[in-house]
Amino acid sequence: MDGKRSVRAVAACVVLGLVGCAGCVGGGPRLEGVVVASPSARGPLDGPAAEVQAAVARVWPRTAALWPGVDLSGHHVLLTDGEDGWLVDAVGMSRVGSADLERAGVDVPAPGGAERTTWRGEAAVVVRPPAGAAARDDPVAVGLELFALATRAAFAPPGQDVPEAAGGERVRAYPLEAEPRVVRTMVHDNLLAAYRRPGERAERLAAAAYWNEQWRRRFAAEAEGSAEVDLRAGAAAYFARYAVAMAAADDPAEHLMATLRPLAREAAGDPAGEAGAIGTVALLNADALGLGVKEGLLRNGVPPVDAVLAELADVEPVRQTAPEAVREAVERSTAERNGRLGRAIGPFTRAMEDERRPLLMLPAGAGRVAGEGLFTTEGLPVDAVVPGGRGRFVLESGTLALDGVTVARMPGPDGGAYVAVPLDPDDEGVSLAGERLTLAGGGLRGAVDVRVAEHGGRRVLYAR
Repeated sequence: MDGKRSVRAVAACVVLGLVGCAGCVGGGPRLEGVVVASPSARGPLDGPAAEVQAAVARVWPRTAALWPGVDLSGHHVLLTDGEDGWLVDAVGMSRVGSADLERAGVDVPAPGGAERTTWRGEAAVVVRPPAGAAARDDPVAVGLELFALATRAAFAPPGQDVPEAAGGERVRAYPLEAEPRVVRTMVHDNLLAAYRRPGERAERLAAAAYWNEQWRRRFAAEAEGSAEVDLRAGAAAYFARYAVAMAAADDPAEHLMATLRPLAREAAGDPAGEAGAIGTVALLNADALGLGVKEGLLRNGVPPVDAVLAELADVEPVRQTAPEAVREAVERSTAERNGRLGRAIGPFTRAMEDERRPLLMLPAGAGRVAGEGLFTTEGLPVDAVVPGGRGRFVLESGTLALDGVTVARMPGPDGGAYVAVPLDPDDEGVSLAGERLTLAGGGLRGAVDVRVAEHGGRRVLYAR
């Protein structure tokens, strides 16, 4: 069979359970994690932090059973809202404040962000809850969401490093098209059905193979540009999703069966989300069939769905038609997504074209900005627009924070790489005194020195 294996042959030899069965998931590991009692509530993060600690204690010492070589047992989580927070690991938790983080050289990400760092020489992840998360009434749900963020950021197989962003850096044209998302939805949903219904697995994998082939043939440029995202985001999302199931239930497979959903509603979302969902169900099928594709997956550079299908000898693409309900749902979600993007990209485009507005240029190397994705749009000569950008830029003269500000990645007139922000000269929160720029409002906060230049009749402020 040229090294390939039959779906039926591998299914016959699968034993349920991860522990003691290399590469198998089935019912998954049953954990008896150490749970540290919740502290008395004194702050909005206390409850969620206790849930994160319980999940870390239960799961992270056993991650090598989930992915070969990944041992998170000694890792820490720094959970912070930018002021107060907790240091969490598998054995306990203690309070940390912003001064502690600053002394340790830990940069706090934007709300909803998670990044690898170190804490007193040991591996750690710093996690900042999304805005408003800590105020929700369900600390268990919030804690599991934060645990997922931390686990995804910490995921790094030996010799196969996964960047903190886990991919997602594919630039797409705005407005979005629905048809590529229909095809990708059909890939995902057939893989999900193959995992949920073993009796239909061969048929469903053949359907997934057909739609995956359509994706590569009809949308070749997008497929090629998505390969890295599919690989890295897919692997990291699977790892985090299964870890959450291990934390939340005695039977992770049962939890996954109950919580995994078809892709249609999310199909027009960000590339990392789409790639993560497809990679998750592809690797769940690999586990169910006992396929050892995880070992070397990132090093080999093959997206999970391709790696799984390549292992199976009797999976031949079988022509399919997308159900009308799926097509309608994807078209509706794409239209909704385009509407949301338009409400950010339209005003930003007009602001970029308004030469009255000074253009703030932040050196790309001084920080990172993440938002609703990366987009190009006709008539705007930039590398990418980032709607709803969030990030922090640390320069020699000061720090600037962005929260929900649409920006552009673009080369400057001087040839450097920048993040560009058009400023409103009539905004009271914008103050330029000599070379000192102070921003206080509209999602922009901080103060930096700038070099003021003029290009084509427009003032350009280079932060330094």
